[in-house]
Amino acid sequence: MLTKEQAVKVGCPPQLKDRYVIRCINQEFAPSKKGKPMITLKWEVVGYQEPDGSITENVERNGQTYTISGMQLTSYHVIEPGGALSMFFEFQGKMGLNSESVDETNPTMEYVGIAAHAILSSEESMQRKAATEEQKAAGKLGDPILDENGEKIIHHRPKIDMFLGRANSPEIQEWCANNPF
Repeated sequence: MLTKEQAVKVGCPPQLKDRYVIRCINQEFAPSKKGKPMITLKWEVVGYQEPDGSITENVERNGQTYTISGMQLTSYHVIEPGGALSMFFEFQGKMGLNSESVDETNPTMEYVGIAAHAILSSEESMQRKAATEEQKAAGKLGDPILDENGEKIIHHRPKIDMFLGRANSPEIQEWCANNPF
């Protein structure tokens, strides 16, 4: 028989910031909202790689255990001259991919399955009611949604702060092979 004590919270804990392993599970090339060529990559968290190389799928924060493995994140890579292109080539280099040229109309898409080391953090988001017409006119957001105790409902979601490099260790490759997406 299983007990409640054996359950762990699934999702993004507050104070997530650390170095994690993520892998690309989907890729798309389409224009951005501003019409710029953009590659959108969907990532999932593999886990935290311990110093011995093993992968930990759970983290503990404030006495609560959270399952972080499987959380999903998105990265956006605009391909246009200037700073965005420089950042794209830096990303390509860290992933061990061509970082010298890119076809902005039909880029090579070889991201799915790549595992990477990245700095992840959590972003706090307060749940809000839809803005009233008066709030919209004043440029304000809707009022916070409160729980049964009158507390604001806060949600944390993961975000990628920085890509560090491709993750090719045998432990990571084994984990990815044993956990297909």
